[in-house]
Amino acid sequence: MLLILLSWIYIIFISIIFGVSLNRVLRIKACNFIITIFHGLFGIMLFTGFWAIGFPVNVNYHVVLILISCVLLGLNLKYIKALLKSFVLEFKGLSVFFKSLLAVITILILAQCASAPLLVDNETYYIQTIAWLNNYGFVKGLVNLHLFLGQTSGWHILQSAFSFSFLTNSLNDLSGLALLLANVYAIVNINTYCKSGIPPKRYLLIGLFPIVNLLLFQFISAPSPDLAIYVLSVISFYQFITTYGEYQKDVFLSLTLLTVFMVCIKLTALPFILFLIAVYAKFYKQTRFLNVSIFSILGVSSCLLILKNTILTGNPLYPVLGLDSLKLDWHLPETIAIYFKEYGLAYGYQMTPDVFAKTSLIERMKHWLFASGIHGIFNKILIILLIILPFIIKKWFHQKGYWVFYIMLVATMIILWNTSPQYRFFLPFILISGLMILSIFKLKRSIIKTLFVFSTMMAFIAVFIPINKQALTNNTQHQQTSIFKTAYILLPHKNSKFQVKYDTRAIGNTTINTPKNRSFFWETGGTPIPAVSSPQLNYFKNNFSVVPQLRTEHLKDGFYSQIILYK
Repeated sequence: MLLILLSWIYIIFISIIFGVSLNRVLRIKACNFIITIFHGLFGIMLFTGFWAIGFPVNVNYHVVLILISCVLLGLNLKYIKALLKSFVLEFKGLSVFFKSLLAVITILILAQCASAPLLVDNETYYIQTIAWLNNYGFVKGLVNLHLFLGQTSGWHILQSAFSFSFLTNSLNDLSGLALLLANVYAIVNINTYCKSGIPPKRYLLIGLFPIVNLLLFQFISAPSPDLAIYVLSVISFYQFITTYGEYQKDVFLSLTLLTVFMVCIKLTALPFILFLIAVYAKFYKQTRFLNVSIFSILGVSSCLLILKNTILTGNPLYPVLGLDSLKLDWHLPETIAIYFKEYGLAYGYQMTPDVFAKTSLIERMKHWLFASGIHGIFNKILIILLIILPFIIKKWFHQKGYWVFYIMLVATMIILWNTSPQYRFFLPFILISGLMILSIFKLKRSIIKTLFVFSTMMAFIAVFIPINKQALTNNTQHQQTSIFKTAYILLPHKNSKFQVKYDTRAIGNTTINTPKNRSFFWETGGTPIPAVSSPQLNYFKNNFSVVPQLRTEHLKDGFYSQIILYK
């Protein structure tokens, strides 16, 4: 816990410097402390991404990062001091209850982050993605080694900057920091709500965010891009409603930064750009003067995404299929790309590709709606929200911005039903809708405090007491929660929950490390790079007649998929 806390202090300090600097470049004069930190994280992500094009994100990167931070600190010291002073005043303004609540939540988040990571995706590609970035930066054709490595989320680029792999293999906790920052932002707002005479609904909407901590705690012991989207989506919605009702230039520019940040983290967040478009169109007379700032943010971010995709996958517009004229010689074979696109669609409906191809649309929707475990629960909640939200918005929310949100929800679900309707992709809309509904009720301070105490107690139980979640998921790796141990007070659990045991397998000109005693298809854990599971290697060889091969004798030069004539 203490090691994680020290790393967070460093991350916050660097992020404040970058955030204030970015605010000054964009002429954002008034910006909240927490939002400024998120601006800084976005700026660091962009810097790290462009650095990774040519260099590994290692100790040399940190030397340069610290030097740049020192220069920016000197240029912006006055503004940084003013920002810190304003936050100290905000914190002092919190009631004793909210200060105590924030302290408890901080300890619980640190404890959860220090425990063994729970998410199976951490073992399949989070650790490996960050390892490649730390050792080589972006590597040509990495998608040919492991399909998921072609994604390389902006969140993993950012985590690679703060994993400190040259010092330890136990720091992977950026998602925990994001959740903590969101809780601080929410508690400051709910404190304002409780003190105000007739506060706007939006203060309650964002202020009640801590009640969903129990749900989000499962994501924070690993660098989950989904968690980042959940946090930023709620904050972006709050900013959108704020500036859509009454235009505020600084809030609009902040909304631009955060929504673009979300898209860099995960392409499923692309619909949130509608917030930006709606405000831009409604207040065009004012926003048109910000075109240089807006299109600079969009341009720089798009440039990074295209370069990243080109290097990792050979396809500038990955994961879009076709467009052969744009692809480079290390691109993923089309047969594999098509198969796994179909696999992802079928998986979203909890089906195999063969079963999915034989069923009608009605049967698919029925299977999706009545899926087992947590999938079925959230799928049903989503359908209920699609039905009742128009009536709720019409009766209680009179600003047109809420209809923009509903249109975005409908459009997103149409897209997801045709790509991969997994609940984690539409969970941001469920969170926002749930907070909207709760904000209808003019909750008294006593009820708000009761909700916070109850939700925090549930989070405490989840962190310190074993819970079997077999009824909620069929995934055996997600059925048992990770439990905090006293040994984690100083040093957290390693980034992988499994011991590293592996074999070395020579395939053509490439030596690959394959984890031992692991049956899960994609699992590699903390196995030294290059790592691929034996089931995956065998499956690709037998079904697609391809094996991953080095482009040269050096790992840094990347991979391609070699077609074999025999199996």
